[in-house]
Amino acid sequence: MEKMGRAYLDYARDHPLEYRLMFGTPLPDASEHPEMMHRAKHAFTLLCDALSRKATLQGRRCIEDEIVLDALLVWSGLHGLASITSSSAISALGLDARLLEASHEHLFRGFSRALAGGS
Repeated sequence: MEKMGRAYLDYARDHPLEYRLMFGTPLPDASEHPEMMHRAKHAFTLLCDALSRKATLQGRRCIEDEIVLDALLVWSGLHGLASITSSSAISALGLDARLLEASHEHLFRGFSRALAGGS
């Protein structure tokens, strides 16, 4: 799971123009681009499958709706961090560079606590 998250953040950092194009522009008509939609659904399914395996390893029941909600939590957290750290808005805050560097690890620790049912 963490490798998937790191790959997402690394891609956003290493390919900022492509990342903005994928998420900063409206999607084209899905019926005209079935392969693109297939790939998007496949990526989300991979995340859901990883969350299901994690829940099983933790001895929790895999309730489909909860898995989807957890996947949305993870994706929105990764997307939000990737988006704000690549924007000019983050520099306006004047945050210490070490805090920005620590933000990835902090996000992953937050996911671990949330997905384990902790606070």
